[in-house]
Amino acid sequence: MGYGVDGWRQVPVNTSVCGEKANSTRPEIEQIIVQNLPDADDARFERDLDVLRRRIERQVLAETIAFDPGPGGDGGARLKEALKRIQR
Repeated sequence: MGYGVDGWRQVPVNTSVCGEKANSTRPEIEQIIVQNLPDADDARFERDLDVLRRRIERQVLAETIAFDPGPGGDGGARLKEALKRIQR
C-alpha cells in the first residue's frame, strides 16, 4: 500500500478523575499516526486505513502481541516489528 508510520503517541488520559483501583487497572492506549500518500484522496486514505487496521488486528491476534509499555514490557517493540511485516 505504500503508507508509512509517521509516529505514535499515548492517548492522553485525565487520571485525576480515576479512582485508585481504576487507575491501577486502566489500559495504556496508543495511537499510530499513518502518513498519507501525496496523491491519495481522502476517501481512498480512509478505506486503506480501515484495511490496515484490520491487518494489524489480525497480526496482533495471530502473534498474541502484548501491548504492555510498562517496565520490562516489549509490546511496543513487538508491535513495531509486526507493522514492518504488514507494510511489506
